[in-house]
Amino acid sequence: MNYVKNFENFLNEAVVSEMTDGTKVVFFPGRFQPFHNGHVEALKRTSDAFGLPVIPLQILSAREESPFPDSLLQKMGADVVRANSFIEDYFIYPQGSKTVIPLMVQFLRSKGYESMGVGCGADRLRDYTAQVAYITSPRTDTVVDPGFTVKMVDAREGDGPSGTKVREALRNGDQKAFDMLMPKELHKYYDELRKYIK
Repeated sequence: MNYVKNFENFLNEAVVSEMTDGTKVVFFPGRFQPFHNGHVEALKRTSDAFGLPVIPLQILSAREESPFPDSLLQKMGADVVRANSFIEDYFIYPQGSKTVIPLMVQFLRSKGYESMGVGCGADRLRDYTAQVAYITSPRTDTVVDPGFTVKMVDAREGDGPSGTKVREALRNGDQKAFDMLMPKELHKYYDELRKYIK
């Protein structure tokens, strides 16, 4: 229960934010190190579950440095958006910002989007459910649509694609495995991604 208490303490210091007339979307936060087929499937399920376009928010952890430069992640994200009509946009979430739903909603508002919900994997469902309970309560500092909710759309199947498997294929020089794990629009990044894998 400490994480709920810490979250509430943090929100008490946050700036009150109101809904906007921005384009209605849902979002899916993730590390995307790099984007792979499992991510694209989870984004499609998020869009389908809410009936709205989805925005992947790339979270760069301060504790676990990305092996890939932001500029490369931006290029890959833009290619994923262009290739998939259900993806509205893509952003790298500002490093150093707390990765909590109210601040993600506020960040997307600053970009012209109004969030109607969030998709997540099984590993984030408990934490995000507590945050959605707060953001939809009368105590919220970030007013959202009353129907704002969280939906678990990624069960993290053990034998499915993963960032670890992609990085392993890059490390081993296995382009065939890489191509099987990655969306076709990102196959062209094989050589460039390999430069950053040790």
